[in-house]
Amino acid sequence: MVASNLLLAFFAWVGHATIWLVCLNFLYSQPIHRRLLRLLKAADAVVVFSFPLLLLLLARVDAIGHPAIRTYLVACWVVTFVAIPSATALRLCRRPPKALLQKKSVVVDYAKELGYRPIGQWKNAGWAKLPRNEVFQVEFVEIELALPGLPASWDGLTILHLTDLHFCGTPELVFFERVFDHCLSDGRPDIVAVTGDFVDTDEHHEWIVPLFRRLEWREVGVAILGNHDYWQQRDAVREHLREAGLIVVGNGWCEREIRGQRLIIIGNESPWFTPAPEAPEIPRDGFRLALSHTPDNIQWARRLGIRLLLCGHTHGGQIRLPIFGPLFVPSRYSRRYDAGLFDYSPTLMYVARGLSGRDPIRFRCRPEVTRFRLRRTH
Repeated sequence: MVASNLLLAFFAWVGHATIWLVCLNFLYSQPIHRRLLRLLKAADAVVVFSFPLLLLLLARVDAIGHPAIRTYLVACWVVTFVAIPSATALRLCRRPPKALLQKKSVVVDYAKELGYRPIGQWKNAGWAKLPRNEVFQVEFVEIELALPGLPASWDGLTILHLTDLHFCGTPELVFFERVFDHCLSDGRPDIVAVTGDFVDTDEHHEWIVPLFRRLEWREVGVAILGNHDYWQQRDAVREHLREAGLIVVGNGWCEREIRGQRLIIIGNESPWFTPAPEAPEIPRDGFRLALSHTPDNIQWARRLGIRLLLCGHTHGGQIRLPIFGPLFVPSRYSRRYDAGLFDYSPTLMYVARGLSGRDPIRFRCRPEVTRFRLRRTH
């Protein structure tokens, strides 16, 4: 009897922790001040980890049978035995979109390449020392996409996508220098797109210009800001990016003629920077490529007829459990758009895992740099 009660309590705890983790995911998708977010995160942790003690106290005062408490426990069990298995099964059964023609990748371990771990001096650098941490193992992903309506002259057009660099001192500057140089190992891309979170300290603004000047492109380099940039002298970040040669789209749009065809590049930095651009402001003609820091803007993209949407922000969860996947994903949709390719006609969305993070810890979730090659469907 005691063993069965303990088991039921454990399963209730799993459901309870999931409910409050989903709440935390939602909070981190909102434009809440970062200091308040840290307090909310700490409060969330207290609520989660105090649950066994609370159950024990309720049992001692014979309050477990209270209707409100029983209802909540049932809800926790439903989450454990129904919601979690269902969501996990749907994730495992998810098929790659038909637009995905080919995907290949190569992993470069920069700790091995450099002969040491470029941990650096960031206040959270200790996380990078953990065994089996993949923070220095960058996966360079190459994806070939078939896009309906792609101009014939654009067949083979390449886009290099970088996101979530989080310059803060960990990893060291040399890590990023090596990564940026490798980005050009297969030649210059036609377009470079960067989707935010450049810095986590004001001191590391000085990395932006020299690093991005290492990149080259044939047609255009574009960027938007992320939520971390919002707190780190955002205007200075934009100026440094322009100095490095990038067009900072922000919550706006620009157009370029590429191989005789019109490309409309649209940025969406909401919900941290507002307002996001809407249809009346944007030319109707032309292929629409959009940059959004968060995948939460997927419905906005569909409404505007975006053909390809590039995102970051989630870091893929940074810690991914076998079968189950990630736990913490800062999105209003929680784990739904954690990483990868998603097809929501007319929009094809790619969510990259990002290159770094404020907390340098990654398990089963390597940093990522992505290069797309676009193909025309016949």
